[in-house]
Amino acid sequence: MAVALAQDRQPVSFDQWQLLGLPSPSTTIDYLSLIRTIPKFAPPSPKEAEETFERTREFEIAYYALADRRGINATPEGRTASRKVWLDHGAYAAKWLIDRLRTEQHPEMIIGIAETITALGQMALPDALLELERSEATPEYAPLIEALAWMAPPSQPQLISRIISIMNRYLASSDIDCQVAAVQLTRLLADDMARAHLDKANRNARQRLREEINDLMNERFDE
Repeated sequence: MAVALAQDRQPVSFDQWQLLGLPSPSTTIDYLSLIRTIPKFAPPSPKEAEETFERTREFEIAYYALADRRGINATPEGRTASRKVWLDHGAYAAKWLIDRLRTEQHPEMIIGIAETITALGQMALPDALLELERSEATPEYAPLIEALAWMAPPSQPQLISRIISIMNRYLASSDIDCQVAAVQLTRLLADDMARAHLDKANRNARQRLREEINDLMNERFDE
């Protein structure tokens, strides 16, 4: 393999440096200061690594209890013990469950995850919104939307705006499961806003979506 000697290399022009997004070598710049601003990767301390390991192990054990509808975890005591694991870890638990929901296919496990995310409430809301915003509108995320729909409505207007944006994106999907899940999010909206969005969705709705909208209207407005 031929090796280019330093004297054989063509100098990089000023325009080429600009294309690379780099300052020209002739530009006066404090490179040492730039290097100091680059964030450094700090490996977790032994204590942090141990805490992460123990937390993950605890989650894995509690996770399989979510799908247990007949065994020891189906008792009130078993359910309380399982749910306590998730509630004690709050946002950590929410993120872990949302990550697992991406690939989970067992129907009862999916139900268990969704119920637990709902129980986590505001602790799960930031990660749930972020996951729905950055992902494609697919029926696999319908359980997460429904988990979100049964939470207490947030009071911050910016969170409501994000929820409406997610709802509109899923309503625009051609998949009926996405559409049905989307209208559930009107549970988080004030009455007038919820009615307006349900009326709008009902205009071009197919039968299954129309039935879902009618059920929501009857439930909320006695119509």
